Amino acid sequence: MLAQVTWSTIPSWEESYKLRLVLNNAVIPRLQAWRAIADIEGKSEDEKDKNLALNHLKKIGNEITELCGSLLDSIYSLLRSERDPEAIVFYSTMGGDFCRYMREAQYLEASHPLRLTLVLHLSDFYYEDVHLRAEVIDMAQDAVIEASKLLEKAPNQESSVIVQQFKDRLSLWTPL
Repeated sequence: MLAQVTWSTIPSWEESYKLRLVLNNAVIPRLQAWRAIADIEGKSEDEKDKNLALNHLKKIGNEITELCGSLLDSIYSLLRSERDPEAIVFYSTMGGDFCRYMREAQYLEASHPLRLTLVLHLSDFYYEDVHLRAEVIDMAQDAVIEASKLLEKAPNQESSVIVQQFKDRLSLWTPL
């Protein structure tokens, strides 16, 4: 499990830039490995090789998702306290990069807790910081519907809790 990155004060512009380089260096090699294995999996005709590649894709995809999810939580907490417009754009761009990395590595079912957590955090970010409220409500409703269908067949307590969090937010976000 990755440790949550937290700051007691907002990092300076130089610290933020260095932080972005460090975090990218943690994520990019995993993403490159994921891409290479995905290419091998797509070209392989041997069923054993395909299965081995798929297992590695899932493992690396989970690592990327976990790392990026932790980083997005930290970026989201920074955005809540940041007032400098340049820093807000910087952190938003950095968050967008990590969302893109996670999306690329998504091989997870709609009811997987990591995927649900990603969509939940992304929904919060878009609703509260980007103000794409109608789009967020649609995205959250789709996530609930897709996950609920799968959870009927294979219940998962962690996923069910996250789906309930979506429902709670939707009740707050949806006008009466």
